[in-house]
Amino acid sequence: MENQISKNITLQQVIASSVAKSYGIDNTPSQYQYEACKLLAENVIEPLFEKFGRIGWTSYFRCKKLNSHPKIRGSATSDHQALNGSAVDLDTDVFPGISKLTNAEIFKYIKENLRFDQLIWEFGSAKEPGWVHVSYRKKDNRNMILISFKNKLNETKYLSYK
Repeated sequence: MENQISKNITLQQVIASSVAKSYGIDNTPSQYQYEACKLLAENVIEPLFEKFGRIGWTSYFRCKKLNSHPKIRGSATSDHQALNGSAVDLDTDVFPGISKLTNAEIFKYIKENLRFDQLIWEFGSAKEPGWVHVSYRKKDNRNMILISFKNKLNETKYLSYK
């Protein structure tokens, strides 16, 4: 595996995780997972960088052990694990002050201009998501658009985005 997975993204950026570091979890992807991460970088992240400049993320690749860790509690079928594709959680708050770009603008641009498997308006408000989850697959991208929320039992639920 090469360290540079796309023009502007390194493998170290993709696997970086404070939880993995704190708990000694090896977050190295398999070759298959590495290739899925590359496809996401080339088809979603790089076009965003070209349009808007540097955009931060809070989570990209997660190995199974990291994804299931109590501090993460990711879904067993999460594409962050690069099982069927790869996913990233984009958040403009990662690099505050670099641009005036909002998570809602990132969401809208992806929705209207890029191919993806899932695009999720994650929590936040009706005007601004807390972050934007986007996944990409090598083939059969569904262009599924969802919004996440917590119900009265504090369970995460998803609805189709309208």
